[in-house]
Amino acid sequence: MLGNAVDEPYGELASSFAGIARTLFSAPTVLATLQQIVDFAFATVEGSDVACISLRTADSVFTPAYSAPLAFEIDQLQYAAREGPCLDAISKEPTVYAEDLAEDQRWPVFGPQAAALGMRSLL
Repeated sequence: MLGNAVDEPYGELASSFAGIARTLFSAPTVLATLQQIVDFAFATVEGSDVACISLRTADSVFTPAYSAPLAFEIDQLQYAAREGPCLDAISKEPTVYAEDLAEDQRWPVFGPQAAALGMRSLL
């Protein structure tokens, strides 16, 4: 009886992950899988307004999947400025958080541009 009570939360979590895995594996293309990952992230991360994935190739970075046009536009600003949290996450550190893009000194070009579009913080 005690074993069942302890295993139950893991059973629910495992079931949730299994469902996500089945959904991701059922996607017909890599692009569809990436879009599903963005959709899951957007639905899961409380308080998020948009979500996207940036990918790096040998000579560029691009955004193959996003939850809304604003996410794509914000990424385009980063790529044009060659600075921003997503680019830093790709090249420097695994997690980058900007509490206030208008005031963050790490990205003097990108930050104010993103803030002008209404993006105040970014993870």
